[in-house]
Amino acid sequence: MLKIRLQRVGRSKIPAFRLVVTEHTMPVQGRFIEKLGNFIGGRKDETLALVKDRIVYWISVGAKPSQTVARMLAKNGVKEAEKFIEKRPTKPTRAEREAAEKAKEAAKAVKTATPEAVKEEPKAEEVKE
Repeated sequence: MLKIRLQRVGRSKIPAFRLVVTEHTMPVQGRFIEKLGNFIGGRKDETLALVKDRIVYWISVGAKPSQTVARMLAKNGVKEAEKFIEKRPTKPTRAEREAAEKAKEAAKAVKTATPEAVKEEPKAEEVKE
């Protein structure tokens, strides 16, 4: 399976990356099929150079971008990469947590109801007589 991923090429403490197409079994620093761009980050002036037509070609052939690369591509106008972005799980809001706690307490109250309280309620058959 082909992957589009980042390959680190920068010096120590100066990160720079290549955007490459490679077989998924190859090591990160290993051989690649084609270079599709480069990314220099970690500074105020981040630069990203892409060969968009080749990226679109490789995605159409079946190459799958990594999550980081898919987000970078979608942010920079490659619409084909948007379908590869997985949604991140979000934390529940305070209101959702409180509602869940109330639901747990209500379920717990139903479980702990005494058998006498259940017997006191008239059944449908008894009401008809």
